[in-house]
Parts: sequence; structure tokens; C-alpha cells
Amino acid sequence: MPVTQLFVEGEFDSNLISAVLQEADLEITVTPKGPKYGLQSKVLEERGRLGGTIFYLRDRDFDFGLTEIGDAPELLEANLDGVVTHLGWRWSRHEIENYVAEPAVLSEVASLVARRTISVEEVTNKLTESAQTLRFYQAARWTIGTAKKVLPPYNKEINSRPMKKEWRLPPAEALTAESNVQWVLDMTNPFLNQVQSVLNEQQIRADFEKYVELFSEANCNNIQWVLHMCSGKDLLTGLKDWFIELGFQSPKDVVSTVINHVVQHDPQLPLRHIPEFQAFCQLIQAIE
Repeated sequence: MPVTQLFVEGEFDSNLISAVLQEADLEITVTPKGPKYGLQSKVLEERGRLGGTIFYLRDRDFDFGLTEIGDAPELLEANLDGVVTHLGWRWSRHEIENYVAEPAVLSEVASLVARRTISVEEVTNKLTESAQTLRFYQAARWTIGTAKKVLPPYNKEINSRPMKKEWRLPPAEALTAESNVQWVLDMTNPFLNQVQSVLNEQQIRADFEKYVELFSEANCNNIQWVLHMCSGKDLLTGLKDWFIELGFQSPKDVVSTVINHVVQHDPQLPLRHIPEFQAFCQLIQAIE
């Protein structure tokens, strides 16, 4: 069955993607549904009511490790009662702002705002300069982002009652102070050990150094690598003064201005310059 609804994270995503899909003659309702971690459950809930024509598209962020630079969104699947089921996609780049920062896209809109020609080369140089400035900060963000991914969920690891069921109590001999403090320690120590194995200083320093090596000066001078690995929000925020000189109000205004231009004047703009948008339209069309 063809895709009828696409759930995304926010308004920026929905406005941009709706315009692109309409330009590709794809009649799909794109709906912002909030944080990425809830999108899968919302798709499953709606599929239960309406059938299997609903999918989601989310940012990559830090949740999939060190991925290769790609030119198509990656498939997202889940094992549902032994059946591998396609539920959506994730972008290849870090987040939606990384596509707004595409130099060929940004230069066109910046030229209109500044009322002078802002070349692709100028935008590229500014973005790589921002990446150079922020490379240790990006390494730190990746260190935290990947650590959070492997931490155990406290609400599942630590039970607040030993019997795991309401309206039941431990036996009388287990109601002493000694028994209960031992239960608390038995419950919390494994969780603490898991956390310490991830967040101890030696491990954090080693992880940080790994990402510092990754965010090398050479990589941060490669615009395609920068757009793939760095946070787009951070890259744009690092250029705040330059954007204000051009006539934008803020880095966030850059994003909204680019998306509004696409929606109102040039929905072909991302399709002309970003192969991943073309590939996404093809992936949508291929679903029957």
C-alpha cells in the first residue's frame, strides 16, 4: 500500500518535507509528532487503527554511531512478534538543519536576503571555519551522545518493589532493616556498575580523544564530512555574527527563512542540490 502519512519531529521538518513531496507529485500528509524517540510508537499506534500506510522520518543525531556519508535516508525496521517490519527512515546527516546548511541551497537564499551574491564557495568556507572552531565541542557532544545511548534505562533496571507486583509484600523475615538495605544494594549496584563502566573518567577521556581524532582539522575542512557529522544547529549558530551582517535576525531565522523560501517560492531547491531528497522521494514512490 502506498504511503499516506509521514510522521516527523517538528514544524521545520514538516514544512520542508511537505513542499518537496508535493513538488514530486506525492500526496502524503506530513505531520509533526514531537521528539524522535516517540515516533516509532506513534506509527505503531496509528497503524493499529488505520493500517500500514503510515511511516516516520527522523534525524540521525548520535543514535546510530559513526555512519558513512550517504546519499539516501536509511531504512528503520523493528522486529514485531518475529516479523521484521519497515516503519520509517532516518536522515543520513545529523539533523534537518544540516540540509538547510547545504551551501548551494544556503547561498541562493542568503543572496536574496543580503541583496548581493553570496557564492557557494563563501558559504562553504564559512561552514568549514565554523566546524574548525567547534571541533572540540563537537567531539564532546559525540562523547556524551554515544554514552547516553548505551546507558541502561533506570526505570527498567531499578524496581521500586522487590515483588514486582502491587498488593504483594515480601515475607515477614524480609521486612527487617538488614534485609531491606541488602535488597536496595542488590537492586542498585548492578545499575551503578553499568553506569560507571560507561561514565568513569578514564572511559570518558578515551572516548573524547577518539572523537577529537575524528574531528580533525582535515575532516573539518571537508564540507561533505562536516555536513554529515557536525550538528547543523551548532554550525549555523557558530556563524551568528556573519548571518546578522547578511540581514538575518538569528541562526534560527536562517533555517526558517530557507524553509519558507522553499515552501513559498522554490520547492525544487532541495531537489536540485541535495541527492538525498531525490532519493527519499524515490523510496516513497517505491512502496506499494
